[in-house]
Amino acid sequence: MTTYAAPASFGFGESKKTLNAKGASEANIRAHVSRSFAMYDTNAKGFLDRDDLKCAFASLTGSVPSKREVRHVFDQCSHGDQVGEIRGLPWHVFGKYMEERLASESSNGETHFARCERARSVFRAFDVTKAGYLTMEDTLRAFKTAVPGVSPEIVADVFREAGVDSDGKVGAEAFEKLFTAGSLPR
Repeated sequence: MTTYAAPASFGFGESKKTLNAKGASEANIRAHVSRSFAMYDTNAKGFLDRDDLKCAFASLTGSVPSKREVRHVFDQCSHGDQVGEIRGLPWHVFGKYMEERLASESSNGETHFARCERARSVFRAFDVTKAGYLTMEDTLRAFKTAVPGVSPEIVADVFREAGVDSDGKVGAEAFEKLFTAGSLPR
């Protein structure tokens, strides 16, 4: 996979490595957004069509954008010679929109990006066998150690809410989605 180099005009100078309150640097967020753009820019055409945008958006946020949000992002484009007919979403529009969205503060002062990073860390801590998934036993053991006051029944409910697959396992992606949605205790 080739990463897309952000144009200098987008303002992504290496000197802008200020850290936000939770430690996710702007450069780190930019790198994730850039990799997502490159990954979903099918045929390296230099822009994202609506389907590409949905995939890239979901890879960064953990959720599919609503039709309204897709329309809003495409409305950010200004193609004077293509009034009403937008070919695709160019890097500078996607990058600016997603970086601002990922870096924006949530109600508790933590960015979505920081919550995703924390979810990955928690998953790795729960996954003591490094299997890439969690079983009910892994989850019970982790809660017993980290939050001993939580009853096994509540842990089982959280585990089921995470979208256990047919073999009784929760993968990293399902765990992250549940964690960033705010269902897991922090």
